[in-house]
Parts: sequence; structure tokens; C-alpha cells
Amino acid sequence: MNNKWVNFEITESFHGKTIRVYLSRFFVSSKKIYKLSIDKSLKLNHQIVNLDTVLSKGDVLEIDESILMSQSVKPTHGDLDIVYQDDDILVVNKPVETLVYSDGDDEHTLTNFVSHYFKRHPYPILPVHRIDYDTSGLVVFAKHPIILSYMSRLFENNQIDKTYVCLVENVVQNQKGTINKPIGKDRHENKMRISSDGKQAITTYEVIKSFDQYTKLKVNIQSGRKHQIRVHLRSVGLPIVSDQLYGHKNLAYNRLMLHFERIGFIHPRTFEYIDIMKKADF
Repeated sequence: MNNKWVNFEITESFHGKTIRVYLSRFFVSSKKIYKLSIDKSLKLNHQIVNLDTVLSKGDVLEIDESILMSQSVKPTHGDLDIVYQDDDILVVNKPVETLVYSDGDDEHTLTNFVSHYFKRHPYPILPVHRIDYDTSGLVVFAKHPIILSYMSRLFENNQIDKTYVCLVENVVQNQKGTINKPIGKDRHENKMRISSDGKQAITTYEVIKSFDQYTKLKVNIQSGRKHQIRVHLRSVGLPIVSDQLYGHKNLAYNRLMLHFERIGFIHPRTFEYIDIMKKADF
């Protein structure tokens, strides 16, 4: 992508549909769609068009998304472990003790590192979700605003398959389990807790391997509450190893033993299911 015009080839499923309908599939608001038209930011086969223009299979829709940009990110040099990328999406493996994006003045975050690596990219490349500071694993970034809108909605609506791997204290007796307990804020400490007036959260787990004092688990979450896996596993007597917030420091391990290993979702451009993995190093 050498300029700010992003190209989309129209597939059979949108033959005979209008540009307005096509853009709505990305969950772009009506107000923003209207702005694209008013700003003459839409071209079909190199000709400026309006929202009611009818599409045909094989057409190329070009969109200048400049007016949709909401923020910029200061480039900061840092190492990146890129797991997957295409014209729309970037997936990076985040190391432990790294913020996804700044909560204040810290400019040594994964988002700043991405900005530096892609400093000639026409749009800010922004994360569509976050994982904890002390958790490693996959973080998805959108390469332009329309994809940011699409991917953010998938996460909000729990239309993302998320698999984590962790090491927990104690030996797990059952090979599989489900934890269905609401999670809310702890009013006395800066953390989360099981709470009857919290938000619904469902976590499932499966044993990968058992050791003398520990168990390695594969964990899936059907919701995305803050610290969900850590709180849920602790509530059934399986605190994650070296979790100093919900358990205790383990001298044998110098990190929280939790890793976001796999993510799956419907790709916005191809409509095909995409499955991306980065195995844990423990």
C-alpha cells in the first residue's frame, strides 16, 4: 500500500449490492460512511462514485480512509516478533512485561514498536484488543481504520476463538472442566474477583500434561473479562504459576506462566476462517 487508497476487489457475494451495503459489512458507522462519500474518498475502477453505486463482481473499490484516522502513534524502536501479516491485519507475539499500548507517558509499548517498524505505512497500525502486561502471546493489529472497525466489533461480540496455554499449581484431577462464574472489580484492591453482581464469564480448560506439582492446561474463554483466566482458575484452586496478583511468586519461574497461543476469526476481506498460532515457550 504505497498511498492512502486501499483497494478491495468485489466478490460474488456483493455483486449487485451498493457501496453503502458493502461498507456496512465492516461495521463502519453510517456517519463515517457518509463522510467518505462527501469527501470524495470512494472510487470504483478509478472513478469517483457515491454510496448508491451498484457493484459488480471483479470491480475494484478504492477507499481513501484518511478522514477516518483518529490518532497517531509516536514511533519507538523495539524488537518485534511478527507471526502473521497481510494487507489488512498484523499479528505480533507480545513478550511478557510489555504494554500493548500506553496508559500514560510510556512510549515503549508494542504499539509504539509497530509504529516504528511500519513508519512508512500511510495509516496508524493500531491494536484491536489487549492482553495483560505480564502475559505473553498474540496481539492483533489493524493496518487501516476500516479493518480496525471490523476487528474491534468481532472482539466486542465474542466472535473470536481464543486459546491460551498456562501452567497452574497442583495436579488437575479432571481432564476437562468449565468455570462459569461472574467477574467484577474488587472494591478493596486493584484487581478482579468472583462477584454475584459481576459480568458473566465462561472459561473452559483441558489438561495438556501433568507434572508432580503442576499441570499444563489449554484454556478457552467465551468472554473477555479483565484477568478472566487468572481469576477463574484461582477460584477453583488452580492459581497460575508465579501469578503475584492472584497467587504468589514462584522462585522456579521468573514470569507469569500464561500465554495467548491461538486466535481464529473470519477474515474481513476473504470471508474465510483464519487460524493463527504462536506456541508457548514453556
